[in-house]
Amino acid sequence: MMIVKIVTQMKMIKLLVLLFILLIPNLSYAQHQHDDLNVELGVSSGPSLVIGDDFGLSLHSHLMMSIPETLVSLGFGFERLFHSHAHNTFGIVSQINVVDNLNIAISPGLTFDDSLSEMLGSIHFETVYNFMITDTFHLGPVAEVAVDAEDTHISLGLHTAWDFVL
Repeated sequence: MMIVKIVTQMKMIKLLVLLFILLIPNLSYAQHQHDDLNVELGVSSGPSLVIGDDFGLSLHSHLMMSIPETLVSLGFGFERLFHSHAHNTFGIVSQINVVDNLNIAISPGLTFDDSLSEMLGSIHFETVYNFMITDTFHLGPVAEVAVDAEDTHISLGLHTAWDFVL
């Protein structure tokens, strides 16, 4: 039964990611081009409200790689929610640079508790505004909404990231 539930959730998540990836690159020349292959290692943290419950703390990390000549980046992410409903999520992240320094990301993933007793499909939506501190370091406010079968939480926090050019 749990396998069927995960497979069904994964089909929905795959469809959402596919639509996001197919539709977004059409905007690739809307602002400016990224011709280099950039890698971003980022960390975000802040208070998180579980809807219908109370506050906790969320910690996010991600490793993203830009797709040359587009405004799109792809990568992997991890979230830890410290709360009475504590859980971990691993996901695939697709991000677009909407306008200079404003990014929107979608991340379908698998959420599980510390006992690993059950894995649930989940989806995270995130937006961040980056202030470039140096050529390779930026930080800024981040807002995230995460949904899985057991809860929905909203997080506000601080995003920090380091950029590397390959």
